[in-house]
Amino acid sequence: MREKDLEKLKEKRRQKIEGIKQRSFTEINKIKEKNMKKLKLEKMDFKEKRTKDQKNEGYVL
Repeated sequence: MREKDLEKLKEKRRQKIEGIKQRSFTEINKIKEKNMKKLKLEKMDFKEKRTKDQKNEGYVL
């Protein structure tokens, strides 16, 4: 009886750990998405600024 109880407890712990891992992976992916959106916006701002500077200098790529 005790071995079965221990196995049940171990299985519950494994399931809890797996749940935590899955949650943390989804949270990490959400953070990555936010950072990529910010990075894309910064790149666009850089490109726009560059084209404006080049127009001011008299040539455009």
